[in-house]
Amino acid sequence: MNFVLPILYFLTGLFGLLMLLILSFNYRTNKLLNLYFILLILFISLRFISFGFLRISDANEIINFQIMPFFSLIFPCVYLYFKNLVTNKNKMQWSELLHFIFPILFGLVNIALLNFISFPKQFRYIIFISIGIYYVYLSYILLKKKLWNRKASINYIHKQNGLLKKWSVFFFIICLLLIVRVLITLVLDLYLGISSFAGSYIYIGLIICWVLYLKILSTPEILYGYNFFIEKVQEQRNIEFVLDEIWIFQKKRTITNNQDLELDKKISDKISLYISAIEIASLKNHQLREELVTLGTFANQLKLPKSHLVYLFKYHSKLSFIEFKKVVRVLDAVTLIETNYLNVNTLDSLAKKVGFSSYNTFFTSFKEITGNTPRAISEELRNKIEIKTQPA
Repeated sequence: MNFVLPILYFLTGLFGLLMLLILSFNYRTNKLLNLYFILLILFISLRFISFGFLRISDANEIINFQIMPFFSLIFPCVYLYFKNLVTNKNKMQWSELLHFIFPILFGLVNIALLNFISFPKQFRYIIFISIGIYYVYLSYILLKKKLWNRKASINYIHKQNGLLKKWSVFFFIICLLLIVRVLITLVLDLYLGISSFAGSYIYIGLIICWVLYLKILSTPEILYGYNFFIEKVQEQRNIEFVLDEIWIFQKKRTITNNQDLELDKKISDKISLYISAIEIASLKNHQLREELVTLGTFANQLKLPKSHLVYLFKYHSKLSFIEFKKVVRVLDAVTLIETNYLNVNTLDSLAKKVGFSSYNTFFTSFKEITGNTPRAISEELRNKIEIKTQPA
């Protein structure tokens, strides 16, 4: 029985490394992953492997006391993971490495001072606890401000934010429980006068880690990436595009601009959903009826970055935004004519209703797009109605 827990620790660490391998296959396309999540799982796995090895080999506890301070690197990883999750970044920024300087120095100084009995171990514990509390606090403030209160009016973005919120809350609680377990154990070490350096009651951490593993394994959009979630959303709704002849779903132009290349990585798997949101906003919600609406204001209405719409109309539309706006307004006018708008309103009123600044601009655009005049279409519609209502 003495070997049961050490073997479980060892197997938990190995399983973490195996799961890390699976996650790494979808690392670049998985919105819920970034480098710091990989590092977190790696540190946790190595911690269990090292602890299991120490218990199986009955090694001196001084070894655990030497290596444990280096695991304070987990704390900045937690914060940086959430920071990159909020900003949707997968690449590490060089400035972020500054967060690792103090934990590494802490570990090195701890090894150097182990031979000095006069240096109280309480100081080591206080430093370790302080690092943990500091980064947990930063993580909470960041998530509360940037993610947990985030709102969106577009359905799929709302679902995306919901997924991110649920996962971030769950993972924050997991991290908090692991850190609280460590902090309580350190306090007990001080009270009982032992030197396990958070090694006591590690089986509680083992249980918490298995809860995390099971959550990842049972949530395909976490295990396989956000693309899986996008596909699942698309399966639940049969997207039909009213203006499908103007959209380019598979881009044909070569991207040479670096900024556009970065955007392509971010939104290439969401083009259909972006287009669907644009059509709903413009054709159903009539958000282009406002005369002075620009690409920027339209992006704000959709709660999307302007750069995303610029990219979409550049590579996935046969029309510019100005041309698209004109087409939508003419189609809006045709719909209003078909619903007898001109029976009680003037053509000038119709032009202003759909967003044109003047009747002349409206008339020119209408004839250019439909090949006919508004009055002619109205008369044609009226004649059809009269024919249908005449007795046989």
